[in-house]
Amino acid sequence: MTKDKVATIKSILLKSVIATLSAALIVFITLCLTPIFGNGSQSADEPVIAAARMENLNIVANIDKNRDIEITETFSMTFLKSGLTEAIRYVPYAGFEYRSLDGEVETKATYNHITNIEGSGEHNEKLKIYLDEMTGYITIGFKSGTYFEQGETRNYTISYTYQLANDTNEGFDDIYFNIVGTDSDIEIDNVSFTVTLPDGAKNIRVYTGENGSTDELTTTSVGETIMGSVLVLPAHHGITIRAVYEDGFFSVRAVRVNGFFIVGIVVAVLSILLTILCWRLFAHNDKYPRPVEVTAPDGVTPMMAEGIFKKITNKSIPATVVYLASQGFIKIIQHDEDSFEFQKLRELDAQQSQEVRTVFDAMFKGANAATTNDFNEDFVAKCVSARILKQKQVNNQLVDKSVRSGFNGLRVVTLLLALVSLVATFVGYFNTFTNSGSVFILFYAFLVFAALAGIVLGGIFSEDKWPLILVLCYVVFLVSRIYFSKVWNITILDPYYLGMIGIILAFIPYISLLMKPRLNREGEQLKGRVEGFREFIEKCEVSQIQHFCNENPNYFFDVLPYAYVFGLTDVWMDKLSKLTLKYPDWIETDDGAIMNGIIFSSIMHNVYSSTRSAYSKSAAKFYANSSGESGGFGGGGFSGGGSGGGGFGAR
Repeated sequence: MTKDKVATIKSILLKSVIATLSAALIVFITLCLTPIFGNGSQSADEPVIAAARMENLNIVANIDKNRDIEITETFSMTFLKSGLTEAIRYVPYAGFEYRSLDGEVETKATYNHITNIEGSGEHNEKLKIYLDEMTGYITIGFKSGTYFEQGETRNYTISYTYQLANDTNEGFDDIYFNIVGTDSDIEIDNVSFTVTLPDGAKNIRVYTGENGSTDELTTTSVGETIMGSVLVLPAHHGITIRAVYEDGFFSVRAVRVNGFFIVGIVVAVLSILLTILCWRLFAHNDKYPRPVEVTAPDGVTPMMAEGIFKKITNKSIPATVVYLASQGFIKIIQHDEDSFEFQKLRELDAQQSQEVRTVFDAMFKGANAATTNDFNEDFVAKCVSARILKQKQVNNQLVDKSVRSGFNGLRVVTLLLALVSLVATFVGYFNTFTNSGSVFILFYAFLVFAALAGIVLGGIFSEDKWPLILVLCYVVFLVSRIYFSKVWNITILDPYYLGMIGIILAFIPYISLLMKPRLNREGEQLKGRVEGFREFIEKCEVSQIQHFCNENPNYFFDVLPYAYVFGLTDVWMDKLSKLTLKYPDWIETDDGAIMNGIIFSSIMHNVYSSTRSAYSKSAAKFYANSSGESGGFGGGGFSGGGSGGGGFGAR
């Protein structure tokens, strides 16, 4: 494999990695935000064909001052269809609570935690736990090795700890919990429950009915233990208990700090320190003289000028074509608006640089004439190889080898540490806010998606756009995370913020991708002269140009290719109509029309369009390879308005 091929592959891989990170961020934002919008329940208005019938549901719940609920559920399920293999219980860990306060319904987002999930079936069914990040539900399944028989009844027991989020109510605390959620698609017969509350409840109510119902259920109580039953609970009907306490009654749950967050933050800080060290020791600064230059410095071609100013792109190819014409080596003939012919006038001088010679030879291929149709994939491939080689030569000329080695080595270490920090933080998120090993399948799936997206995006992004795309994704990510934390009422010490801090810190070192190594003395002088030339093109007066054109009739057109690679074509061409000058002999039209700036802009545009189209084909070949009641201390509630609950079903 040639060096040019290796350089091209490296360039594509670099862009692919950056694009992969961008795609991964977008997917990760989606994973984080979707529980806000998700809704795991089915509307009661939708027709439901019951797959099973439940009966003898008994729920025992013990609640402590830490807002931990120890829950045990026993039930029987009769399967009404053949072909079913699994009884399921789905429980929400993310959702909204609805309270009626002062005549208005308050909506509050909650993110709870489910742990210690255990279960058993009388036929030794296999306990399965599934996580649905899209809706914020955990599904507990009892998987049978064989199909259930139609009409068969089986008994199950489930136990788990439901850790309610810290109480954020103002003026009161409460326990607001769906004993039975409103998500079940099936009818439940003979429901009973026993809920033991902490001492000190001021207002205890139990609601039943569809989501948003304020119908109260008659219960019995012994001390702080509430007991009740329902003979038949229709599909999409639930039971909710709400107990109100004095403000500050419940303990604030200690922050569960995952060690991966700490590792991520520490490694990120180390990476930032190395970034600062890299910047101080090896990074380029702009403190060098910029003398006014009215022509390009000796030996600096348009391609070299672009490489010194920023980075060589395919724009340097049409600039080199016009450069060849202005130097008297070729003639450009316009046949119509989009058709140009290029005639060879003489061979190149010995002092012409290699990149100019490569473009010249690739244009004519031994012939004496060429058209824009000849700017095919082979032409572009040779020109791209020339610009890659020229960029390397420019870099070697401007930067000492020791500085470049130190800069690149330290930057690689910095970015690797930043990547380790990101991975540690992501793992911390999954360990803290998810409850099933199946999330890792989801994690790997989004990595595969991100990698594929990165490969595609990395091939189509131009060299000067991917840093902007990365920054844009980063800003979107931060805004989303801040909004996410606010919506879910998360305090600064919660793992959400710890994780967000880790991610913010981990991405700061990627600023080093925009750094450039420090120039040597020769490099500072040369870059200063090139930038001085650019500033002259941008700011010079028409009278100044006219003066130089009087001395050199070809002056305006000698500067034109440099204006193009500097992105100042419009600025330079706007002065053309105000000048008195003789148009060059190296361009003509078939009909002898008077020359104007449109022709010169058309030359640049057509050559660039042709080369860009051929470049895209070359790249493609490469890749082919409700409102309730209000009243009483703490307001009112609704059936299904609290946390937890969920539903039952079979599949």
